[in-house]
Amino acid sequence: MLRRGNYKTKALFAFVVSFALIGVYSCTKASSDQINSGTASTTSPIPAFNVTVNGTDPGSWTVTGSVSSGFIIIDGSAPGGVTVGLQISATSTGTYKLGSSSGNSGVYGTSGPTTSYGTTGKSPYTGTLLISAYNSTTKLISGTFSFEAQKNYPDTLGVVKVAGGSFSNVSW
Repeated sequence: MLRRGNYKTKALFAFVVSFALIGVYSCTKASSDQINSGTASTTSPIPAFNVTVNGTDPGSWTVTGSVSSGFIIIDGSAPGGVTVGLQISATSTGTYKLGSSSGNSGVYGTSGPTTSYGTTGKSPYTGTLLISAYNSTTKLISGTFSFEAQKNYPDTLGVVKVAGGSFSNVSW
């Protein structure tokens, strides 16, 4: 009798372990074809942000998006307190002027020492933003940008060139 009980315990244990292993090893990552065809559940796309400042890429950018006073705000941050930001009144894909009377702007700043630069709308302190993807339902935006900005803190002596900027899948 004792041996038979042992057998049942061992059989139950083997069944549970087998079931768990089958569950673990049968889970596979969805291929991009499955995701694109809609046959697998998807998560939100990963946002990305890249740019060079005066010809240098600080690297390891993080990006956030938000809305303030009707403007979409996109802020990229790099190690060392470097930030590049865009303020845009976009409602669709297209080309937008930064530093325009519509309030669209580009900014650059550092936190150590604290400096701030911005597009002014006066030549050459302007820029261009091309929005390549805009989805008001999912609130995701992607695009490219460049601008030249004038220093405005702690003084007005200085210029920064922001080039090769891109952002993708930024949620606002």
